[in-house]
Parts: sequence; structure tokens; C-alpha cells
Amino acid sequence: MKLSVLERLKLLEVLPREGNITTIKICRELREALTFKEDEHVLFGIEAREPGKCAECDFEGYAASDDSCPKCGGGKFIKAGSQQIFWNTEAAREVDIDIKARAMGIVVSSLRKLSKENGVTDQHVSLYEKFLPDGE
Repeated sequence: MKLSVLERLKLLEVLPREGNITTIKICRELREALTFKEDEHVLFGIEAREPGKCAECDFEGYAASDDSCPKCGGGKFIKAGSQQIFWNTEAAREVDIDIKARAMGIVVSSLRKLSKENGVTDQHVSLYEKFLPDGE
């Protein structure tokens, strides 16, 4: 199934982290397939950035690539503890991910559960359209 960068990230978020041994093994294999390979990081420009604040000039935002403050060039940049993923949307493309039948069932169940719990966001819509095209 062809999935975009965002769809892969969102699917990684909704997969169950607990369950029986079979479910966990299937999810581990699916996570490996969804995870970005080294060449994709380069090709798509994928990077994780952590927001924070400069202790010297109070700049709030993202540190420079060397973890210095992009505003004052120095200082101690104090990170907030949560990462965000960025990528070059112009370079990104859909990638064909092999999702086997049992993994497909887990994905569908996870998406249904998310909907039942009213946890669906706009970023999940394309996953629903691909995995539950009849709007189940």
C-alpha cells in the first residue's frame, strides 16, 4: 500500500503498544516496515527537532543544527523535551509498504478504536480513506 510520510508517522502512532504476543510481534514487524530508512531520511530531508528556549536571549523556537541559539548564536539552548518531525514536502513521495493481512486487521481495528474514542484528527483522514474506504 502506498503511504505518504505523514501517513506513515500517523500509522506508527495508532498501532497498539500492548496486546497479546501475536499482536505485538505483528506490530513490531509493521513498525519496522513503516520506519524511515537511512536513504529516506536524506531523500525526504527528515529530521527531528526539539523546541526550546535560549537561556541567554530568551529566543523560543528550535535550536540550530549544532544545538546553538539561531538568534544570538550562542547560549545554552534548553530543550522542552518533546520532538517534532520535519521533512521536505516537495521531495517526499508515497512509498509502497507491504502490509500483510493480519497487520491490516490490526490497523483497521486501531483506526476504528481511535474513531470510537473521538481521537481522529484531520491528519488521520487519508488513512481512513485508504484502510476503511467504505467509511466503516
